[in-house]
Amino acid sequence: MTLESANSVPVLLQLPEIGATEVSAAEGGTLVLHGRGDVDVAVQAAEDGARVQTVLHSSSAPDEYRYSFQGLVPVLQGDGSVSIRLDAHTATEVARIAAPWAKDANGYDVPTRYRVEGATVVQEVDHIAAAPAYPVVADPRLTYGWGIYINAYGWEWMSLAAAVAALSGGAAVVSCVALNIPNPWAAVLKSACGTIGASNLNNFVKWVAEAYNGTGLDGTACYQSNFVIRQKLTKVAAAGNCRA
Repeated sequence: MTLESANSVPVLLQLPEIGATEVSAAEGGTLVLHGRGDVDVAVQAAEDGARVQTVLHSSSAPDEYRYSFQGLVPVLQGDGSVSIRLDAHTATEVARIAAPWAKDANGYDVPTRYRVEGATVVQEVDHIAAAPAYPVVADPRLTYGWGIYINAYGWEWMSLAAAVAALSGGAAVVSCVALNIPNPWAAVLKSACGTIGASNLNNFVKWVAEAYNGTGLDGTACYQSNFVIRQKLTKVAAAGNCRA
């Protein structure tokens, strides 16, 4: 399955292999893949991503489900979510899988978690040991939004703001190969420039300079922002977001 965000960043997602024998359509544009081994996978597109529901009908259903991302790098976060990144060398995020959940037919939680193996996110569902009322629904949520995301420490955001402000109105981003910004920011921003374009990137760094030059961000905290939707920096609980 290929999802394409509004900035045309493709997210190629390979769904779990369930030996699907039939595909049917349900309400709301949902496609249901009916598997051979007491498990179905339902896929529903949304404006900001996709919802994938794995439905386990009995204790004979597998307890692991694998989601692979072609050409992208999943990074497990401290809150159980997974950051999907352009590469292993930057914190540039193109999508995110929300922390997992699974519930049985009575609405009780079933233990579940993610682990990452290379480009694959594996959802573990402890339904056999939990002895739940079937069916059990496990629900990964993939979001990508408009634009791509960047994570950096407070001191890094303030250093970028100061560097751009020092240009006194000059262009920080002349082109994707000519950035009037010192490293390490120049190297990070060049990797995103080819995706969002020099004009969008220049607008983004100007906004950072106007909003955060000299402001009191927590230097050791990790903050996230969107390259295209210029929102207030969001403090991220997991400092791992800011480590490549």
